[in-house]
Amino acid sequence: MKRNLVILLVLLASFFSVAIADAQTKLSFNGNHLSCANTNIEIPIIGENISDATSFTLNIHIDTTNIIYIKDTTAYVNDIFKRGVFKKGFNKSLQNIVLTWMSPGFYTAEMENDTICIIELSVKNPVNEIPLVWVEESCEMSNSALGLIENIEYENAYLYNNQQSSTLTINPVQQEIFTQNEAVIEVNHIFSNVEQYHWQIKENDIWENLINNSTYQGVTSKKITIFANDTILNGKEYRCIISTNTCNMASSVSLLNVKENDGFEILQQENHKILIYNREYEKYGEIFVEAKQAFDNFTVQVINMKGQMLLNKKIKRLEAYNKIGFSTERWGDGIYTVRCFSDNQLLKTTKIKL
Repeated sequence: MKRNLVILLVLLASFFSVAIADAQTKLSFNGNHLSCANTNIEIPIIGENISDATSFTLNIHIDTTNIIYIKDTTAYVNDIFKRGVFKKGFNKSLQNIVLTWMSPGFYTAEMENDTICIIELSVKNPVNEIPLVWVEESCEMSNSALGLIENIEYENAYLYNNQQSSTLTINPVQQEIFTQNEAVIEVNHIFSNVEQYHWQIKENDIWENLINNSTYQGVTSKKITIFANDTILNGKEYRCIISTNTCNMASSVSLLNVKENDGFEILQQENHKILIYNREYEKYGEIFVEAKQAFDNFTVQVINMKGQMLLNKKIKRLEAYNKIGFSTERWGDGIYTVRCFSDNQLLKTTKIKL
């Protein structure tokens, strides 16, 4: 019985060892990085699926034309590799950063996905981009059987300067919406060391930081939502500032055009799933909401210009091409916001004049 249990445990251990070994080992810089001139930048060296490693020699080529210095020591070394001898050096003739590690005795390194170490350097001004390239023919990693770990994947990267605006784009560059509708702007980039986003608006040729309120949501995220209550936002320009641990960088500009909506014009476009319109009768008016497809848990809200909710009508299901209407007799003349939801997701918002 005990002998069978031992055999089973050995087989299981062998199975998991093979499974780990089959996972491809990968070395990377954790994506591209953004840097400013005359500032220090930390570049992480990431290891994935490292198993049964007893030593390594890693060579990283970096063109030092635009480098002020490369720090002699690493800013951080993982505890896994603090056991044994870990060294960092720089070959000036080859312009290679050299990382070496050797295990103490029978110790082996196991790493699923983590930072091996962090190297630190500083760049000159100006500089556009600096490639970070693994010198694969000079890299090797050994295992406990005194053999080499095969088929290592190497992922190169770039260190970009904050003047390299092509790496930071905005979408859309320009858009037009009607009043009482939402506009969304998103910033796109390829950097992995972004710590903060902040959206700005241009007022009198000065860029000012936005705050979250009834008009703006997501001002510290990649995507901002703008609710245009009226045409005061027409012609406004927006941009996003992204911050890393070294500097800030501004995106290109997005222009917002806001057109007055009389409550009917925008809603006649064929591709809209919801139609909202009003009809004036001799003594009173009526607002209609018509669906071009079926919606579950449908809600209609009407809000006056003071922000007071006058109607919050809920319908379990609004069938396709059906419509609902409600009288505006008690509300009087004015401008009203009509919002439609399905399953608590906003479908449509527009303004109606009575």
